[in-house]
Amino acid sequence: MRRAGAKWSRPRPTTCGPSTGSWPIRNAAPLQVIFGDQVFRDRLELKPEEFYRRLRVAKDLPTTSQPTPGEFVRAFRNARDEANEAVVLLVSGTLSGTFQSANAALRASGIDGVHLFDSRSASLGLGMLGLRAAELAESGWTAAEIVKELDRVRRQSGMFLSVDTYDNLIRSGRVSRGKAWLGGLLHVKPILTLTDDGRVAPVDRVRGRELVVPKVLSLLERKLTPRPGAIRFGIAHADAPEEAERLRNALVAAYKPKDVFVSLVTGVIGTHVGFGAWAVFYQVEDGTPAHVTPG
Repeated sequence: MRRAGAKWSRPRPTTCGPSTGSWPIRNAAPLQVIFGDQVFRDRLELKPEEFYRRLRVAKDLPTTSQPTPGEFVRAFRNARDEANEAVVLLVSGTLSGTFQSANAALRASGIDGVHLFDSRSASLGLGMLGLRAAELAESGWTAAEIVKELDRVRRQSGMFLSVDTYDNLIRSGRVSRGKAWLGGLLHVKPILTLTDDGRVAPVDRVRGRELVVPKVLSLLERKLTPRPGAIRFGIAHADAPEEAERLRNALVAAYKPKDVFVSLVTGVIGTHVGFGAWAVFYQVEDGTPAHVTPG
């Protein structure tokens, strides 16, 4: 009998590798990045490096779009061709309409054995949940058991995000032009987080770019005390490699994590956060219940 496959509908972080053991982690239905009249499937047809090259010379900011219903249905069918059950992880339903569209496509298709999971995250937060799902599937967990464990892990995980400029936040409606003007004038850098339901919300702010990394490390210290025994980190950045490396070194020294993944954010995320943004995702895996594989 085939085991449950673990899939998600967003591009996988390249630092997670093409597979985990014998379980491929697939990009089931990528979102789209649109430059003018050119449409690209995120990461598949537009690599992050090419996205930032285009962004630097673009006259107008790109836009993004979710997969079509047909793309979801094809992804679900492909998933079921590979396993008796499939777990499909999706970007936060409060950040994008992707989860709602996937749910509608699944109901209309009549395909069974597909379990949709709202990650309430994005980027490497989504990717690390996908990695954990693949590990559990490889160990013989059923789809329902995987979804239950992912929900538990999700509730003890989180993210902190910093943006270098306010331009993209203005366009997305996250801040007003007046606040952005005042913030830029005072060199105020916002620090954002994800709420329990997957929304982006302000958590703190500092004056000056050089104070952002220490403040985020302080916020992590508060969240992760006492120290977890099993933790993963993901650092996603929009062309900010120096901050990413500084964070990676600090996290390795302080937490002895299972993994620290570092990746350029793809075009879909980069469109909304802009150059110089970066985020730290943390995934606490303490407390995984014992699992007995049926003989």
